[in-house]
Amino acid sequence: MTAVMGVVFIAGCLVHYHAAGKVKLGAMPSEARMQDQTARDGAEQMRNWVENFKPNDARTLNNSGKLLLSWEQLSSDYPAAAVVIDDYQEKSRAQFAENWVKQTDKPLPERMAKHVTPDAVEIKRLANGFFRVEIRSEKGLKHNFLEISTQIGR
Repeated sequence: MTAVMGVVFIAGCLVHYHAAGKVKLGAMPSEARMQDQTARDGAEQMRNWVENFKPNDARTLNNSGKLLLSWEQLSSDYPAAAVVIDDYQEKSRAQFAENWVKQTDKPLPERMAKHVTPDAVEIKRLANGFFRVEIRSEKGLKHNFLEISTQIGR
């Protein structure tokens, strides 16, 4: 009887360890909440990236609620995600520039005039249970974020 309990206990630990190495996101934000197609496409791709984090990164996000990656780390550890994020950042910058020109008669701010690769990317679990990706740049679009999930059911 004791041996069987030990196997169950060990199996339980292995299952827990595997689960701790994954990030469980809530549902994709609804179309009503996220109407912009560029944002929806980016969120879908970023969700796939976050759900398939390397185990250590998943544990960090699960335990602390955030994971900060420099652009160099992101490009090295997740090159496909870096391309998606850089593309999303450029599309966001271009949309901002287009709207700025339409809505003001002021010159476009210099930091928005050309594409700049982000400096860092942080994934956060917010207090309401939502997850979002925050993109930061000192020289370009300063702070951009994209909600990638709604609250996980409890």
